[in-house]
Amino acid sequence: MNQQRDIDHALTEIDENIHLFERTLKKRTDLPEVSASRVLALSDGSNQDESVLRLAELVADRLGAELVRRELGPGGGEAPLTDDRDRLPFEVLEQIDEQSIGLVVLPTPFLEDYPSLGATSLGVVADVLLARSPVPMIHVRQPLEDPRAVLESGVLVCLEADPETRRAAAWLWRLVPGPLQVLVALASAEHHAILKFSRGEEQPVTLEDIGQKLGEQISPLLATMQERARQEGRRVEGHAYPDELREVLVQESFPLCLVVVPGREDPDHTGPLARECVRYTRGPVLVVP
Repeated sequence: MNQQRDIDHALTEIDENIHLFERTLKKRTDLPEVSASRVLALSDGSNQDESVLRLAELVADRLGAELVRRELGPGGGEAPLTDDRDRLPFEVLEQIDEQSIGLVVLPTPFLEDYPSLGATSLGVVADVLLARSPVPMIHVRQPLEDPRAVLESGVLVCLEADPETRRAAAWLWRLVPGPLQVLVALASAEHHAILKFSRGEEQPVTLEDIGQKLGEQISPLLATMQERARQEGRRVEGHAYPDELREVLVQESFPLCLVVVPGREDPDHTGPLARECVRYTRGPVLVVP
């Protein structure tokens, strides 16, 4: 009796996977084209500056773009946090618009990286740019020993396959020539909010519910990326983690590579997903609005 129940369960799973595969084939879509004619490298006097410049040079070369440099105020990161410094992110936003900047690489250090300032977190410039930048931005949290090696593989961290996620996947594809991963953290609080809103009810949401919904959303994007990977001799893998995203990002086994995460179209709001990635990932993080 138990054996028959196991067989029936296995057949049900196979049937569900076949239907998911069929739906995936119908929904599969191409990645959008992405480009940038100018890459802006920002420096602030922190120990990330050299890594930012080397990474920006590599990115500009891969995009065939002009490299533009800017120091964030006199004295870089050693400058006191005055009203002048508070205006810096808005001056950078003006420069992005006036000079047709298509991508920005910037240091996003901890204040402990500045010898003259004693604190543990920073957000004066990067926080505003993270929320309001109209173009992709690569945040560099730590000095990189080998920026070129970091760009040889990449991870897309996402919640769902919305337009922002597809743009993020396109940027990852454009900048990273090596193996790619698509990472979905199932335990994200944002997933629970999304599911409750879509259902119009307040009943408890399980990881099984989330996994089923995400399977339908992410599979078409993953199928598109894997098909292109086969044509170009590359490798794309998809992973779902039941842990909190922070726990995944801080693991020693998490690859030191370019992490790409979608932002939000709303200029006044960037979800916790992008902020978590920027805060906890060892390697550079590209946030794509």
